[in-house]
Amino acid sequence: MKSALFLPGLLAVLLLLGCGGGSDFDFGAATATPAGTHTAHPKTPTARATATIARTPAPVPPKPADPSAYASAVGAYLNDAGASVLDDDCLKSLFPEWGMPWDAGSPPCIVGNTDADAESEVAVMLSDISADRSRWQIVVFDSPEGVFKVAYQSEPVEVPGGDMPEWRPQLLAAGDINKDGKGEVVYVENVCGAHTCSLTVRILTGTAAGYVSLAGDEVTMATATVALEDKDGDGRLEIVLHGGEIGSVGAGPQRTRTDVYAWDGAAYTLSQTVLDPTDILYLRVTEADAMFAAGTYDEALAVYEQALNDSSLKTWKEQVDMVAPERTELYAYILFRMGLASFATGADGQGVAFVQQAVDQYGGNLHGDLAGAFLSSYQADGNLSVACAAVDAFVADNLNLLTAFWEYGYANPTFNPDAVCPF
Repeated sequence: MKSALFLPGLLAVLLLLGCGGGSDFDFGAATATPAGTHTAHPKTPTARATATIARTPAPVPPKPADPSAYASAVGAYLNDAGASVLDDDCLKSLFPEWGMPWDAGSPPCIVGNTDADAESEVAVMLSDISADRSRWQIVVFDSPEGVFKVAYQSEPVEVPGGDMPEWRPQLLAAGDINKDGKGEVVYVENVCGAHTCSLTVRILTGTAAGYVSLAGDEVTMATATVALEDKDGDGRLEIVLHGGEIGSVGAGPQRTRTDVYAWDGAAYTLSQTVLDPTDILYLRVTEADAMFAAGTYDEALAVYEQALNDSSLKTWKEQVDMVAPERTELYAYILFRMGLASFATGADGQGVAFVQQAVDQYGGNLHGDLAGAFLSSYQADGNLSVACAAVDAFVADNLNLLTAFWEYGYANPTFNPDAVCPF
C-alpha cells in the first residue's frame, strides 16, 4: 500500500527515540564515551531490559445506522488503522463487528491494482442484513497521496426477505488479469427470480474519468458457476461461465454449456461456446440448426446425421394436434435440412437424395410434405431459390401447425418461417 500509511508508526518510534532519560524503554543502543577515557565494567553482566512495542490496532468503528454511510466509514477506518488491517485477512476484523458475512473461500475484501498506476486498491463487498431485507454493494477504495477515498461503488442491491446468500455479489479478482499493463477489478452480481438465479460478471478498470467496463458483450448466464482461467496459455485470464439452465418447466428442454469470454485487445467478448452432451433429440437438431445458420454446413450436416442415426435420443413433447409424433416430424425435418446443407456445399445430387428420402419415408406428415413442396419445384426447373419460395408458400399455408410444433418452451427459439429454407 502507499508508504504514507506507515508515517504515523514511524513518527511514534522517532518520538520515543527522541525522548531523554525519562524513557521506560531500553533499545539496547550504545552510549557514547568521551575519547581518552575508560570505564570499567563488572565481570558479571547485568540484565538488560528488553523493549517490546505492542502495536495497538485501531478500533473498529461503530456500524453506521444508515447503510449509505458504510463506504465513508470504511474509508475512515482504513485511514485510521493503516495497512496493518490489510496485511493478513483483508479487513477481517470489521466484518463480524458489523454483522457482515466473511467467507474465506470467497473473501469479501481483496487488495490489488485496479487502475493504471502502480499502487494497489482495496475492493470490498459491503452488506447490511436484517430480518426482513439484505443490501449489497461493491466498493473500491483508492489512496491517492496516502489517503483512502471511494473510487468506485456499484449500485446497491436491496432484497426483501432477510439474509439471501444467493443474491450476494462475489469479488473474483483485483489485478492485471488481461496483461495490458493496467489493473482490473472483477466481481459478480446475482439476480434471482422465482425459479432461477442469473449471474453477471463485471470487469472494470480505473481511468482518469472513473471506472469503465471492459466487457464488450454482456457476460451473463443463468444458474452458472464462474472462474478466471487461462484457457489458451497466453498468460491472460479468460472468464469462464458454465451452466445456463433455467429452473422452470415452462422453459422447455435445455442444454447446459460453457461460455468463454476472452480479451481481444479492447474488451472481453464471447470467444467460444461449448455445449454439454444431451440426450434430447430436439436439442441436437437445434445444435445443427445453429451451425447451419452460421454457414458451417459440413459441421451441420454431420450433427444432423448423428441425430438421425442415434435412436437413443429422447423426444420431449406430446403429439401436437394434426401433426405426426415428434420423432417422425423431426426426422423428416432433419432429412430436408441435410438436403439443403448438401446443396450449400455444392453436392446437389446428394441434396436431392436426402430430400427425396424425407418425401418417401414421411410424406403425408407435416415436414414430409414440406420437403415434397421443395422437391416438386426443384425437379421442375432446378432452381434452388424457386424451390425455397415453394417452401415459403407451404409454410405460410401451414403456419399455425408449424408454430405449434416448434413450440418447445420460452428458453428455446420460436419458429422462424424465413429460416426454414433460406436460399
